[in-house]
Amino acid sequence: MTKVNEYVPTAAEKRILEVALNPESFSMNVEERCKAAKTSKVTWYKAMAKQPFTDLLNKLTMDMLKGKVVNIVNATYMFATTDSKCASDRKVLLTMAGLYTDKQQINAEIDGKQEIKINFNIPRPKSE
Repeated sequence: MTKVNEYVPTAAEKRILEVALNPESFSMNVEERCKAAKTSKVTWYKAMAKQPFTDLLNKLTMDMLKGKVVNIVNATYMFATTDSKCASDRKVLLTMAGLYTDKQQINAEIDGKQEIKINFNIPRPKSE
């Protein structure tokens, strides 16, 4: 069912969406993606310039990612526990577990006289 305010893409835009959302096209350049979508670069860029189209593309991308979260977490876990070079994967897992938070320190000098130090400890949102 289509909502009243929901954007309805053209036939060419539907082909662009199909290609843009296909993981096999992620490493392609725009020219290759246009060829796969059977459309021109002008049409591609016109579609990408339309806010309703990019909103739809972003929504569909997020929906696709939400469906893959378990796979992403599993892959992160595998890399974090099997490859000693995967510090970023370990950091992601520790952050997800609430055992790690990023800290930032900001130093500022006002009129060359005072120094203000502010430490930010960005807390992880509590799980429900």
